[in-house]
Amino acid sequence: MNWSDQLNSSVMDILNLDALVSLASLGVSLFTVDQERRHHAEAKKLELKHHKFMVEMEKRLHDEQIALDQKSVDADKRRHNESVRLSNNLHKQAVHLEHTLHQAQLYSALEQHLQDITSDLIVAGKEADRDM
Repeated sequence: MNWSDQLNSSVMDILNLDALVSLASLGVSLFTVDQERRHHAEAKKLELKHHKFMVEMEKRLHDEQIALDQKSVDADKRRHNESVRLSNNLHKQAVHLEHTLHQAQLYSALEQHLQDITSDLIVAGKEADRDM
């Protein structure tokens, strides 16, 4: 082999090496692009999963708040009903006490009237005894 053939062979080796380096670089680039694509897809999946989780948590919190609000409304209704019941009972007791007081006042007035009549009869009896 002469120097020209050797030079040609060396140039061909360099070109082949350059082509191999280019192919390797292209392979690395394709691998990197594929890796980036997978990473992006995984990031999207994680973002969607996080979003779904947050929506579910917000729904649970909302449902719990509604349940607490309903319990509060129910407790308010029970307190109101108990208050109305106690108020009605107090009113009935007040009416009964007024009636009892009125009866006591009537009995007291009647007793006083009977005492007055009795006193008048005693005085009239004494006067009748004297007149006789």
